[in-house]
Amino acid sequence: MLEGECLQHEASGFQPHQPSSSCDVVEHTPRRGKLVPLKTYQEVQNVEQTVDVFIIELPARAANETLSHLRSSISSAEKHDFQHLRRFVKSDSLPPHLKPVSSPETSTRTEHDSDGPTLHLLLCPTSSIPLEYLQNILSSSSSLTSISAPRIYKTPVPLHPPTSTAQATRWSESYWPTIYRNTNPFGPHPSIVSRAAEELLPTAGQWMALARSVAGEVREKQLGERVGVVFVDPNQSPQGEVVTVAGDARWASFPTTAPPAPQTRGGNVMAHAILRAISLIATKRLSLSSSTTPPSPSQSSTQSLPLTPLESHFYTAPTAPLPTYLCLDLDVYVTHEPCVMCCMALLHSRVRRVVFGRRMARTGGLCAERDETVGGENDGHDGLGYGLFWRSELNWKFLAWQWVGEGDGGDGAEKGGLDDVVGDETHC
Repeated sequence: MLEGECLQHEASGFQPHQPSSSCDVVEHTPRRGKLVPLKTYQEVQNVEQTVDVFIIELPARAANETLSHLRSSISSAEKHDFQHLRRFVKSDSLPPHLKPVSSPETSTRTEHDSDGPTLHLLLCPTSSIPLEYLQNILSSSSSLTSISAPRIYKTPVPLHPPTSTAQATRWSESYWPTIYRNTNPFGPHPSIVSRAAEELLPTAGQWMALARSVAGEVREKQLGERVGVVFVDPNQSPQGEVVTVAGDARWASFPTTAPPAPQTRGGNVMAHAILRAISLIATKRLSLSSSTTPPSPSQSSTQSLPLTPLESHFYTAPTAPLPTYLCLDLDVYVTHEPCVMCCMALLHSRVRRVVFGRRMARTGGLCAERDETVGGENDGHDGLGYGLFWRSELNWKFLAWQWVGEGDGGDGAEKGGLDDVVGDETHC
């Protein structure tokens, strides 16, 4: 919620919704849009990190022998793995800013005209060995005794491999000829992400529309904020099967005589939409178990039982046996970027893929990229930058996208839909 903005909530008690024979489930028109894959935390942190290296310009005919001599003279501790960079580069393949440095007009090696064409050898970081030590090694090379001394210069190069062809091309022009090996050292392989997006896109609009309807129901009943989530089992059919849906119910647990003040209270944080959906799945599993009696409405809370027609419809609908681990390999579609707490709940529940609509700059835990345009007007908040969906420190990872529907704003906010109801300080 933006500073100075206040949401009004009428007092409302809650009762679990009882399914009826004539279910008042609304029809959902699939939304049109696209999936934008999220960058991982490591991708964002490692972008454009550079290190200064020694470059040696030497005759092409002496290049291989000189490299062998250098490798045998420099300890492994002084070397660095630069497999993403070209080791030898011809002068005409250098980036523009290095070509003048190595041209005959500016080169200090005026004798090299008789040595034939030259190559530029990327050696090691300048912090690995002193320049004097490197010069002594080169002077002892038998391959260089009959020619003029090679020229040594320094330049910054990318420390880590590129994560896309476009990035490799940009680095080749700005730093040093760079190789993209069709992999991502800081996140899921690009082919995995693209294949998953192809699987999700045909039905993503349908599930996002359903999540929006779920959000509308809880808001209409004044149970919580306009936030909805859909959990889908993608393995049951080509379209997938809805396991459960849930809306935010943070205000539902307050008595009717004491409505919360939104500007000072955050409501029941355990009744966020995602936490409720996970609880509904757990309760549903209990109800399917012959050895366990599921909780009754009087024994449960806002988290564990359906509160709206849509929640009740999908809660009571027959589904395939649920996975042994709570939400293993399920797909999640949610109207808003989950907060940090809900992100960790998704992670610990072992979901497979997550698609969200609106980015939440102040509270969202999925996005690793900071973007000053996603906060409120003149807000200045550019996001937490946690990227919790794919962190090397965590014991589970899942794929994540932002859904940008047609007619949505640049941050995925739906015009005239969600962003006029849920503020940026709201935890989703």
